Amino acid sequence: MARRMSWSGCKVHAVIEILPYPSGLTRNIVQCLNDFNIPLYLSHMVTNIYGKDRVEGIEIAPIEAGALMSEKAFRIACDTVLLSVGLVPENELSRDAGIEIHPATNGPWVDSMLMTTMPGVFACGNVLHVHDLVDYVVEEARRAGANAAAWLSGYRAEREIRVKSGSNIRYIMPMRVNPERENRLYMRALVVKNDARLDVRLDGTEVKSRKLAHVQPSEMLSLTLKPEDLAAARRDSTLEIALV
Repeated sequence: MARRMSWSGCKVHAVIEILPYPSGLTRNIVQCLNDFNIPLYLSHMVTNIYGKDRVEGIEIAPIEAGALMSEKAFRIACDTVLLSVGLVPENELSRDAGIEIHPATNGPWVDSMLMTTMPGVFACGNVLHVHDLVDYVVEEARRAGANAAAWLSGYRAEREIRVKSGSNIRYIMPMRVNPERENRLYMRALVVKNDARLDVRLDGTEVKSRKLAHVQPSEMLSLTLKPEDLAAARRDSTLEIALV
């Protein structure tokens, strides 16, 4: 929105972020803020909006160690304030149909085929969980379509195992995997971390590991597991992925 407002002729004075890290992609920070010399205030929040008939300015203050530092507040003169309060999948239709909703994603609970708790109903894209790259949406949509066609042809997963979010992982999609097929998993971190590693364990035994130079909650992570990675899986097995 900051870039679009700049293109429309507005002077954007600042972007205020309550979190200590950007909630957008790194390339968006560069292309939408840095290229337009728009300041980004991390760990800050708007504490007051001034004006009578219209906005005349705002007051913002930093947050340090979880505490609002009111004594360090300062004003920015402006006549417009735009609020961005995050994205939530549109799932009224899913709820009305009685489909189970996952609390971490606010999207449907799905199995290894991306099928919801209502047999024959599949989910993908932003209705399932919010994506930051359209590439992942297209990839997921193709999988959901192929799985729906397979389901209509009579295919059923013989066995699936539960997927568990380990330390520093907010959620993993899908919530179950088929150890007899290749599985593509998507996940989001809970923390900002450099020199990180995805630790994949089956019933406590490491089956795969992947090094990551940098992770942050706003950038989705993906991981592919092949049948040989899950060869030791039993029907009651649990796959846990942690960020260490």
